[in-house]
Amino acid sequence: MNDGRDDCEELKAALAAFGASPEDIRQAVSANEVLDFGVWPDNETPLSLLLAMQTQWRTAGLEGRRIGLDYNALPFVIERLGLSREETDQAFFGLQVAEKEVIRVLRDR
Repeated sequence: MNDGRDDCEELKAALAAFGASPEDIRQAVSANEVLDFGVWPDNETPLSLLLAMQTQWRTAGLEGRRIGLDYNALPFVIERLGLSREETDQAFFGLQVAEKEVIRVLRDR
């Protein structure tokens, strides 16, 4: 079971590699909470898909607000995840539900 220590060490190493000061690293590590939560089995594949697509947001406006995922990358991501046609059909619906919710949460901040 991962208690977050590996993630913490990865974060420290990444920040140091980009030249962050020891104080900045300390602050970032203390602010980086490890959140454990359960995921229903039906949501595991859509969540994996959303996480794999997390760098594919389309943005708009000067403030760069997120307006949706760029689905051009989706076939590549699906292939890399090794999803079957049936898994893809089910996961795509879940991805769209999650995408809308992320946009709503970010808009309401």
